[in-house]
Amino acid sequence: MSKKSKLFHTIVSLIVFPFILFKLVWHKRNCYFIFPSWQIGGGERVHVDILKAFKIFKPVCIITDVQYDKGIKTDFRNNALMIYLWRWGTKKSFRKTMLKVLSKIINRNPNAFVFGSNNVFFYDLIPYLSPQVRIVDLTHSITPDRNWCEVLSLKTVDRFYKRIVLGEAALQAFRQIYSEHNISPSYASHFQIIKNKVDSPSSVLEKSSETGLEIIFVARNSSEKRPRLVLEIARICKEKGLKTNFTIIGNFEEDYQMYADFVHFAGTIRNKDVLNRYYKKAHLILITSIFEGFPMVLLEGMAYGAVPISTAVGEIPYYVSEKLETGFLVENDIDDLLVTRFVSIIEEISNNPELLRNFSLNAMKLVRNNFSEALFEKSYTELLKN
Repeated sequence: MSKKSKLFHTIVSLIVFPFILFKLVWHKRNCYFIFPSWQIGGGERVHVDILKAFKIFKPVCIITDVQYDKGIKTDFRNNALMIYLWRWGTKKSFRKTMLKVLSKIINRNPNAFVFGSNNVFFYDLIPYLSPQVRIVDLTHSITPDRNWCEVLSLKTVDRFYKRIVLGEAALQAFRQIYSEHNISPSYASHFQIIKNKVDSPSSVLEKSSETGLEIIFVARNSSEKRPRLVLEIARICKEKGLKTNFTIIGNFEEDYQMYADFVHFAGTIRNKDVLNRYYKKAHLILITSIFEGFPMVLLEGMAYGAVPISTAVGEIPYYVSEKLETGFLVENDIDDLLVTRFVSIIEEISNNPELLRNFSLNAMKLVRNNFSEALFEKSYTELLKN
C-alpha cells in the first residue's frame, strides 16, 4: 500500500469509526464471523457458503483487511450484517482499540459464538474473549513453511471449541505441529473435518472431444498458483500441434499478454452461472499450485465433469488419482519437470477419449457423493447446537 493510499484509508477509518461502533452496539447478535476479505477466491466463496448456512441466526460478518475492489462483497452482505473495519483491523495503532471494543461487545452475550479463518486479527482477538465464548476456527490449507496461522493459533490452543480442517492431510499436519511445539495430544480431539460443498448439475454431462480438448485454469493472480506454468503448458501444447484450447479465468491478461496467442483470457468472472458455463465445456482443469487445501475451483470443475490434472498438494491426493480414475497427479517438483509432465498427460488424454470419458464420469460421481450441501450445512450449524 502506498503512503498516499495509507493516508486515505486512515482518514476514512477515523471518519467511519462511529458508524462501525454504532452497528456493533445497536445490532445485538451472538454469532460473529471474522474473515479477512471479500475478494474473489475459493476461500471467500467457502466463507459465503458458511454464512448462508448460519443466515437463520442473523450473523455478523467482520471484514478485517483493507479491500481494493468489490470482489464478492454483495454475497457477504446478502447473508450477514457485514462490518468492514477499514484500517481498524490492520493498522498497529488502531488494532488494539478495535480488539478491545469488539471483545467487550461480544463478551456481553453469554451465548456468544465466534468463528474465524485466515486472519491475524481473529487470533489476536481470542485472548480478549471471555471463557464462555465458543470459539471455532477454519484452516483452508497448510502453508509450506507451516509458519503462519498454523503456529500463530497455538498460543490460544486451549480456547478452541472446534478447529475445522478440510481433510486428513491438514489433520496430520496439525498433529505434527502440535508435537513439535509440545502441545498436549488431547487438544487434537478438537479437530473436525468438514468438507466443502459444491453445487452439482442435475444430470450427467457427456462431452465430446472430437474437436479438441477444452482446458481451463481458474485462479487469482498470485505466485503460489504458478500461472506462468499453465501458460507455458499452453505454449508447448500448441507447438506440439495438440488439439487444445486453453481458457484462463482470473486477473491475468495484463501481466501475461505475451501468451495471448496460446490462451483465451476470460478475465475475472463474478457471476457463478457464467463460470459454470465454462466448467460445462471444459474437459480438463489444471491446478499448478505450490500448496492448497482442496480448491473450490477443482470441486466446481469436477462437478461438471472437468477432469483434474493437479500438483499433489493438500487434500487433493485423497480424491484425485489415476488409481481412483478421477484425475491425474503430478509431483510438486521443479517448474520444468512439472510443465513436461502436464504436457505429457494432456497428450495421453488427447489420444484416449474413452479414458477421458470414464474419468469425467467418475469425477462427477465423486463430487456428488462427497461434497453435498445438506451435509455441509448440517455439520456447520451443529457447531452452535452441541
